[in-house]
Formats: sequence, structure tokens, C-alpha cells
Amino acid sequence: MRRRALLPVVGAVAAALAAIATPARSQPAPGASASEGAAVPVSIGFDAVAPQHLDVLLGDTVTWTNDSVRTHTVTADDGAFDSGRVVPTAT
Repeated sequence: MRRRALLPVVGAVAAALAAIATPARSQPAPGASASEGAAVPVSIGFDAVAPQHLDVLLGDTVTWTNDSVRTHTVTADDGAFDSGRVVPTAT
């Protein structure tokens, strides 16, 4: 039973890693200079993230919002970052 509960977290982490490993192509947010980077929102759902694919540039800020009723984490495989526990409605 515990294994099933981890599946949404594993899926969210896999999607996060795919987003980080993807070549950058995003544009700065309206009103932001190129050096400030873009604000890139990601929604954590019950068992998926949206968007499923994300291209970002160095300097972009990715904001993860937990739109699920479960607590999630966003963690790099190599430990480069770890969000800690992201409770429902938190960013």
C-alpha cells in the first residue's frame, strides 16, 4: 500500500527532472529584463504536474504550486535542490 502512495511523488519528481534537463527556450516575463529571467509557473496536481514539459533559461524562476490535496516534494536526483514538503496550496 505504501508503494502506491509514492507514485504521484515519483511522477512529479520525474517531470521536474525532465523540465530541468531540457534545453532552455523560455522568454522573460513581461516587464522583466532578460537578465532577470522569466517567472515560470508549474502546477502540482494529484498525480501529475502541468505543464508536463518545460523549457527554462538560466536565471528563470520556476514556481511550483501544490494544487493537490496531498503534500509533495520537488527534488533533483543529484541533490542540487530539494523543496522540502510542499503542503496543499503552498508554493
